[in-house]
Amino acid sequence: MAKYEQLDAGILDLMRAVKPGSRPHTRRVPGVVISTVSWKHWPCLFPQHGAGRKHQRAIALEEWQRAVVTAFPADFLRGLFHSDGARVNTWATRLVAGERKRYD
Repeated sequence: MAKYEQLDAGILDLMRAVKPGSRPHTRRVPGVVISTVSWKHWPCLFPQHGAGRKHQRAIALEEWQRAVVTAFPADFLRGLFHSDGARVNTWATRLVAGERKRYD
């Protein structure tokens, strides 16, 4: 989507920096932009994405990942928010002490 072209360009630049000499590519399908670069060593950098069912794997940072997150917490959070791909606000209402409240 044209709305996120700068973000998409940053993702492609990051892929090139992590895997020098690579040629990341973008595919546009209705309502979605998919940016990819193939590499058999992605699981070495992100062991959380290893074999097996994701709900059975531990959600834990390796020590080197923890050091990066500690040094750059805002970038880490921004990456989490962007990585799920959602660009909508979700909300719920609850009755609290007799008053209906909205949580975004």
